[in-house]
Amino acid sequence: NKMNEEKFDLRFMGKLDLQQIERATQYQRRTRLGGRLISLSLFFIIMYFLIYNALDNVSDYSQLNLFLLSAGTVLVGGGIGVLAGKMAIRNRLKATFQSTLRKGYVGEYAVNHIGIQIKVKDEYEFFEWKSFMSAHEFEDMFLLVVNKYSYMPIPKSFFRTKEEIDTFKKILSHHVRNFRT
Repeated sequence: NKMNEEKFDLRFMGKLDLQQIERATQYQRRTRLGGRLISLSLFFIIMYFLIYNALDNVSDYSQLNLFLLSAGTVLVGGGIGVLAGKMAIRNRLKATFQSTLRKGYVGEYAVNHIGIQIKVKDEYEFFEWKSFMSAHEFEDMFLLVVNKYSYMPIPKSFFRTKEEIDTFKKILSHHVRNFRT
């Protein structure tokens, strides 16, 4: 749904590169860190007790040795899992980038009090502000979060002036319910 051309308060354009997408993904993970830490902590505690009890039933190790062996197994396994997860995310990002964004299309953005319109080639997509769960400002970009897995990175390099960045920040603070700088 293409909006009427003269109804926009701010226009900017730019093309995302792989480095910007990787940073946006890191920022997005950082915004969800609290829930992830709780889940990982519970996972490690449960795994520790399972391994500890399994070893306790089949061995004559001392309490200290059981503790060290169980904790070491959980930490090494968890470390390998985290590294494998990071590598999988990075590979997925590269594949996505190479299949879609590498084509070099520049996005044209138009913003007003209703939402943000993105035009790539001749296709328009419009997002109302209420469709974003939150928005975050980082040193080099804005991150508009649609849901747990979907987000829209907008690098500050897309703007021509500091005034445009300030205008965009003001619009976000007025229209996105959870805007954090």
